[in-house]
Amino acid sequence: MNHQALFSIKTLIGEEKLSAADRHYASLNDAIEDILPRDSAGNIVHPILVGIDGPVAAGKTYCTEAVKEIVSRHNLNFHAIHYDWFMSPRSVRAKEIENLRSGNYDFEQYDRIAYDSGRMQKLLSNLREVFTSQDKRFFEYTINPAYNRLTGECKDIISNSISTDSVVIVEGGGILNSRFHNLFDISIRLDVDNTEETIRRLIERERSKNGSSLSHDFIQERFLSLDYHFDNYLRHRDKSYFDFLIDTTDLNQPKLFMRAKK
Repeated sequence: MNHQALFSIKTLIGEEKLSAADRHYASLNDAIEDILPRDSAGNIVHPILVGIDGPVAAGKTYCTEAVKEIVSRHNLNFHAIHYDWFMSPRSVRAKEIENLRSGNYDFEQYDRIAYDSGRMQKLLSNLREVFTSQDKRFFEYTINPAYNRLTGECKDIISNSISTDSVVIVEGGGILNSRFHNLFDISIRLDVDNTEETIRRLIERERSKNGSSLSHDFIQERFLSLDYHFDNYLRHRDKSYFDFLIDTTDLNQPKLFMRAKK
C-alpha cells in the first residue's frame, strides 16, 4: 500500500478551497500571532476558546506551548484542556486496536470506544456558557475519572478553575468535529505531509521518554498499521471543521492557509 498517496495537504487545500497567507513564517509562533484575533488597540481578544487538532506528531503540544508563550506576553491567563483526559482505558481499547491492525477497519466504532465525547461536550458547553454570559469570573470543573497516558488507566482526578480573562486551548486528535466545532471561537488544524517525517518525530518522542529504545521498525509498523489509517479517517471526517490549516511538515517554515470568510 502506498501510504503517502492516501493523503496530501494539497488535496485538502483544493477540496476545502483554502487560501494561503500572504507572508512567510519563520516559526509556528509567528503564524499563531497572525491567527489570534485582536481588538482595535492590538490586544488579544478574550475570553477565547481555541481548538487545536491534527494527526499524531503534527505539533499540537508545540502549538499549545506557542499560544501559551504569546498569551503570557499579553499578561492574560492561559489554560489547556486535553482531549486525552477523556480517553477510555488502554485495556478497553486493546481489542478494537487489534481489529484495526488486522485490517478490519471500523474507525467509527473505535472512535466511540476510544473517547468519552459526551463528557467533553458537556465540559465545553458549560465553559462556553460562562464565557458568553460573563456573569461569573471563574469556571470551575472536575474530571473524574481522567485518563493517564503513562499508566493507560482512568484513575486520575483533574480539578481546575478558569478565569474569564483567559485564552483556553482545547487540543487533541479529532477535537474539531461536527459535535464540538461550534463551541470554539477559533479552530486550527495542524498537519504533516510526509510520512517519514512523522515517523522520525515519533522516534524522537519515544527516545525522550525515559530513554526509550524502541526500534525504528517497531515504531514504523505501529504507525502504519494503526495511527496513519485512523488519522486519515479523522481527516476525511472532519475536513470542513477548521478555520485555519498550518502545514507543519517543516516547523522552521510553517505554511498557513485559511478558509474563505462567508
